[in-house]
Amino acid sequence: MKKIIFAGALLFLFACGQQTPKTEVVSDVTDSTSAKPSTGTVAYDGPDVELMKKLLSSVEKADWEAARSCFSDSAVIMYNVWAPDTTQKGIPLADVLANEKADRVNWENVSYGDPIYEVVTVPSGEKYGHLWARYTAKNKKTGKAVDVPLFASYLIKDGKLQWEWAIYDSKRLE
Repeated sequence: MKKIIFAGALLFLFACGQQTPKTEVVSDVTDSTSAKPSTGTVAYDGPDVELMKKLLSSVEKADWEAARSCFSDSAVIMYNVWAPDTTQKGIPLADVLANEKADRVNWENVSYGDPIYEVVTVPSGEKYGHLWARYTAKNKKTGKAVDVPLFASYLIKDGKLQWEWAIYDSKRLE
């Protein structure tokens, strides 16, 4: 249970002043907001990257309502599972938020370093946000510091995050 609760912290990543390159065009489409590119695009800035940054900033401030507003009403979270495997069930966002709120009182100096963001728009028009970060925090009770590299992927639709799929070494959280 502790891993699931702490994994909720990984859902909400803190953005801190990343300098990003401009959108890289890998087709005839020039930004990540286009509906149907012919071959796909990769963007390092724009409204979808800003959505992910809003999420991270909101969590850093423990502004759970602002963080919640980044997700669709039906959003689910998946940790350390193969997301395309339909036998795997995601954790409802409401449960992750409740666990995060309860557990946050035990941690200080929560940071995600200098995350790397990208948004990939595939030929069908679907958009996937990705980030790579280094989660660090200190347990207030034990004084133990944790340092965990992680990757997270989001499906972005209608300006909202539809799901999160995070992969990280849970052993480092013990």
